[in-house]
Amino acid sequence: MHRRELLGGLGSVCTIAVAGCTGNDDTDTATGTETPTELQSPSTTGESDSTFEREFLRDAFEVALSRNGISVRDMTTDGDAIILRYNSLAESQDPENKNSIYSELLTIAGALHNELLVEDYGLSTLQVYVVIPGSGAVEGVYDIDPQWVRDWADGKLTDAQFLTYIQNTKQTV
Repeated sequence: MHRRELLGGLGSVCTIAVAGCTGNDDTDTATGTETPTELQSPSTTGESDSTFEREFLRDAFEVALSRNGISVRDMTTDGDAIILRYNSLAESQDPENKNSIYSELLTIAGALHNELLVEDYGLSTLQVYVVIPGSGAVEGVYDIDPQWVRDWADGKLTDAQFLTYIQNTKQTV
């Protein structure tokens, strides 16, 4: 898969999920009229703006991954790092195979670029745990540096160069 095809196909996630029930409990019983519900900003709910923004971006990233066939087991943050665990559907570890772990990592990098790196949100790294479904065994842990993703998306790194950087970070657990 080539960088332009991947980045073009990933598109931004513009959907905002609304949680809650369909019923409206905001009716003034004395008058029988509805009381408008006021939306609260993060600062009025006690959350810091950066925490709210980070959680929103993490959720948008997870939606983008799901839309592109990446089955997220869980995603957490540790300071400025995102830790992603996903179920790999890869049939191979050969970077030339379109159904390889490395193809999945390119998909993850494309979603990372489109959702989190268009703006600078101060992300230091994306640590990816590749989990084999069924057994739950971790195939490996890979670190993806946001600057590599930017360079790859800008055409400064080929797919092969970018994957070499990622392969060199592999840790076994």
